[in-house]
Amino acid sequence: MSSTATATVALPDGALQVALSADLARTDAGGTLRELAQPVHRVPGGATMASVDALFRRDATLRWVVVDGPGDPVLVSRSWFELSMTGRLGYGRLLQQRRRVRDAAPPETLRYPADCPVARAAAAVIRRRSGGEDLLDGVLVSWPDGRLGVAPVTAVFEQLAQEYAHQALHDPLTGLPNRLFLLERLRQAVCPGSSAVLFVIDLDRFKDVNDHLGHAAGDDVLTEFAHRLRTVARSEDLVVRLSGDEFALLTPALTTAQSTALTERIVLTAAAPFVVLPRGAHRDAEQLASLGASVGVASCSMAVRSPDELLHRADLAMFRAKSLGRGRVAHFDTALLEEAETTDAVRARHRMERRLRLAIESRSLSLHYQPVVTLA
Repeated sequence: MSSTATATVALPDGALQVALSADLARTDAGGTLRELAQPVHRVPGGATMASVDALFRRDATLRWVVVDGPGDPVLVSRSWFELSMTGRLGYGRLLQQRRRVRDAAPPETLRYPADCPVARAAAAVIRRRSGGEDLLDGVLVSWPDGRLGVAPVTAVFEQLAQEYAHQALHDPLTGLPNRLFLLERLRQAVCPGSSAVLFVIDLDRFKDVNDHLGHAAGDDVLTEFAHRLRTVARSEDLVVRLSGDEFALLTPALTTAQSTALTERIVLTAAAPFVVLPRGAHRDAEQLASLGASVGVASCSMAVRSPDELLHRADLAMFRAKSLGRGRVAHFDTALLEEAETTDAVRARHRMERRLRLAIESRSLSLHYQPVVTLA
């Protein structure tokens, strides 16, 4: 089953809502003007201001017309046209109606091919508007076969905002949602009555792939494993790349049997060999890389007070799985918290001891006297 990483909870409020509500199955974060272009009404090159005025008056929804050759087509917007026809003194229609549209000096048309990235068109609009063209509200879009369309400037910037939001919440290598996205989802999962289950997956021996076969081979492994996780997950599950070789999977309520079956599938899919190309090798020199995965499982409960806490619990379980041996699974229990606190305290004491030894050796300690006075 393929995962589309669709949430089962209500969308959060805030600045991230646009990206969180976007189609998570998409693997690209960029769009082109082709998706934004609307059909546009075309008039002959000799069209007069009066004839175009009649078109705009007849159709209140008409926002642009394109005046064909001779020469390049010219995009004429309703906003510029009405301002031109009115004139400074209000008598523009009497003076302009017999004039050809091309002779009325409409603004220079911003034209791009249909496969132009939205970001490139948006940058051009910004440059033109910073130069004083406040009435620029459309981009002319052209196809190789001669067809024309228009992309509204508002649609261009809305699309650009969605692309930037998508990039902020997704991993560029695998296309999966990232840690920030997961934390936003967990804010909804960590609530009274929720029984969501979080799996944290860490690839075993991944460092060996990077060290011996190169980082490009490592990227291939990460991309392939992300694809495998999507096939293991269900449609209502969320698959995430946390960082490096660490992934996560967030699911709604699962029975013990379902949770066990899912972890077994994750371990098995990670154990299957990966086909990689070593650094500097020819395409026919592909090798098999055998890894594995350690999985930590934590369930949402009344004791979990924040998204970070649930993620921390799943992390602790994952580290326990690694300590048991590669390709293992561990479920969170409260004993792991006690062990972590003890370990953290020991580490903090050792750090302090090292700092004190270094301070003594470098003579960076200074003695200060504080008098102790007893007042009668």
